[in-house]
Amino acid sequence: MIRSVLEYGSEVWGFDLWRDGEQVQLDMAKCILRCSRMTSRPVLIGELGLMSERGRRDYNKFRFWFHLINLPNSRIQKHLYLASCTKKNRVTWASEMKKVFNRYGLDNVWRNHNSVFNLDGKNNNGAQDINQHKNFWKRFITKKIMHLEEQKWLQLINDREKYPKLRTYCLFKEIKIRRLSTY
Repeated sequence: MIRSVLEYGSEVWGFDLWRDGEQVQLDMAKCILRCSRMTSRPVLIGELGLMSERGRRDYNKFRFWFHLINLPNSRIQKHLYLASCTKKNRVTWASEMKKVFNRYGLDNVWRNHNSVFNLDGKNNNGAQDINQHKNFWKRFITKKIMHLEEQKWLQLINDREKYPKLRTYCLFKEIKIRRLSTY
């Protein structure tokens, strides 16, 4: 119920970190887990496997970008996108999207839009039509975003300066992660 309101129209806005939006998500996580107001952020993220609000907005932007590049050349939205790509030294949606692509290590996809149709070197797992490519793109970017989110989470739980009381939590999470990887 909350996420749809927080992310409304996020395809075109929200390129920066939005602390208030993140806090709303964390407050809801505390309600879901029925835990104390004082529960650490990394614990909430780890227990629910949450993607940050920024990550969710980036996901929406990636989906919208895929839609834009696959529009027919006769559509005005595509003309506007392509025109914004050529504006140098100006802040445009395209220039902000370039930063998002860089954040996830997808510079090559940004430079060559056609590479989105062969991300795995196997024609996106043998995709036959645009819908299969779109579904592959969604899974691909979800993995990219979740990988970055996981790296940030691991940094948080291992930050002994900021979260010194997470020693036991880290121990249990490490055991759980090891146990899952053996299956």
